[in-house]
Amino acid sequence: MWKPRPRGWRTHFSRSMWLLLGLLALLPVMAWLQYRWIGQVSDAAGQRAQLRLDHAVEQMITEFDGEITRAQLIFWQMPQGNEDPAARVAARFRDWNRLAPYPQLIREVHLIETIAEPWRLSRIESSGNIAALPEWPAKFAAVKARIEEPGRRGPEQGFRRLNGFDDLSIDGNPTFLSPIREPRELRREPEPDRRRHLFGPPMGWAVVTLDAEFIKREFLPELARRLFAQGGESDFELLVVKAAEPENVVFQSDPAASTKQFASPDSTAGLFAVRPGCFFQEGPGPFPRTRRTEILTQKPSGCGAAARALGASDGAWRLLVKHRAGSLATAVASFRLRTMAISFGVLLVLALGITMLTISTERARELAKLQMEFAMGISHELRTPLTVIRVAADNIANGMMDNARHAQKYGQLIGDEARRLTDMVEQILTFARARSDSGAELKSIAPEQIVSRALTACGPVLRDAGMVIERAIDPNLPEVQGDLNLMVDCVQNLISNAAKYAKSGGWVRVRAEKAPGSGAARIRIAVEDRGPGVAPDDLPHIFDPFYRGEAVRSSQIPGVGLGLSLVKRIVEAHHGTITVESSAGSGATFFLYLPAQPEQTQAAREMKQVTS
Repeated sequence: MWKPRPRGWRTHFSRSMWLLLGLLALLPVMAWLQYRWIGQVSDAAGQRAQLRLDHAVEQMITEFDGEITRAQLIFWQMPQGNEDPAARVAARFRDWNRLAPYPQLIREVHLIETIAEPWRLSRIESSGNIAALPEWPAKFAAVKARIEEPGRRGPEQGFRRLNGFDDLSIDGNPTFLSPIREPRELRREPEPDRRRHLFGPPMGWAVVTLDAEFIKREFLPELARRLFAQGGESDFELLVVKAAEPENVVFQSDPAASTKQFASPDSTAGLFAVRPGCFFQEGPGPFPRTRRTEILTQKPSGCGAAARALGASDGAWRLLVKHRAGSLATAVASFRLRTMAISFGVLLVLALGITMLTISTERARELAKLQMEFAMGISHELRTPLTVIRVAADNIANGMMDNARHAQKYGQLIGDEARRLTDMVEQILTFARARSDSGAELKSIAPEQIVSRALTACGPVLRDAGMVIERAIDPNLPEVQGDLNLMVDCVQNLISNAAKYAKSGGWVRVRAEKAPGSGAARIRIAVEDRGPGVAPDDLPHIFDPFYRGEAVRSSQIPGVGLGLSLVKRIVEAHHGTITVESSAGSGATFFLYLPAQPEQTQAAREMKQVTS
């Protein structure tokens, strides 16, 4: 005879199950390796980001200071032969406006002739024309005072290397002075092919005024966008202040940002300095003679002075660069955290996927076993009544009935086995219906109605078993919401089990009452017997589909093990619970807990019935 195996904890796993568990066990190792790899990648990304930032700062110094240096070099040139010094300056300014990459950088150029008293002041137009000014504007007072400083006009100032800017300005626009000289004599040195110019005192001064608004509104923003922006948006904020007055802001890429955040910048460098190395190779020897068209059209190269200026203080201004995240280290740490979150998220999804696949695989394996056990159990349970019906039919067909009493006996036997088959088929259909959400007709049900119909349906079975029936229903119980037929099937199944398995006790009681305890109102329906009870080993499994205890199987009582599983599914579908209290030899009590409808809902329904 076939016996289904108990469904305790499965200690045996299939090969695919062990493979999935092995993959799941590898995930912590992968997480540790990925953590190390992300740390190394983040460190490398931080180093690359710092190198790119340093390169961008150096390139900005090269391009900005290159244009400042270009402006000085174009007006600082050695006089050539009998060329008029003033005409030479005017020609340089005209060439600047025609050939320079940023002609708007120079706002205006003036000439001051100091060779005779009184000094004369002229303004050079962008076309190269020289226009004399009848009076000295007040804004040139600081310029005149600077020229009159001791030693400024003397012959010892005949030649000075370009080494930076001072604080001279006109109306807030940076200004520099370039001496206008003429050769005094030219003589050959003893060494071949080497000459030296000797100059007299300055004949005058070229006053070159830069455009501070152009630098602030156009030049610096254009360099910041081109050198620091990636994909149209910059990750860095720039601040340019005067080196001697850090509180004096020249340019700020984000005016809304506070200047306090630049207290610890990611990179800093000197700006607004003259760097001849952007155009010439610096070193000992005479200053190189270069045609002005070459200076005006030559692109500033990556000068070594600009590279050494990173972190130095050789400029009139100070460039401070800060990452928008607070600092470059903070941005790299944020990148690391995001990468780790994404990576660990992928690993988590992978772990969940493996877990779900493991659970699905095990459930599929259990389902296959359940299907096999179901087929074997059904075939076993169907074989007995079908065999009895077939034998009885053969006996009737072979004329083995002697009298009416034999015919009645065979008819009763066939009827009993047919009812047994019908009950079995109905139970299977009800089980299938309980697994589906469709087909349930929910309405308000009185607990008394459920108990009465179940007892009426089980009346013949209880009478045949000789059971004494006790019925106890509390008055004024609230109604429950559910499918009447399914709920009757639940209670009927419990009563039938009592008649079938607790027949020796000869007693069964059905109660309907309010469930004790606090919380939402619930109805409790209890079915109690005095039979042998349920063995402690079977209690955890009696609600499993197709499960039948060892004692039940040994008793040869027919069944397929679907009854209690069916009851549990129906009750849970009605948002209820089922519990059992039993011990071997002292009977069993099954409790159904169903949520009760609120009193106001019942009152409204009763009022509607009265008014209708």
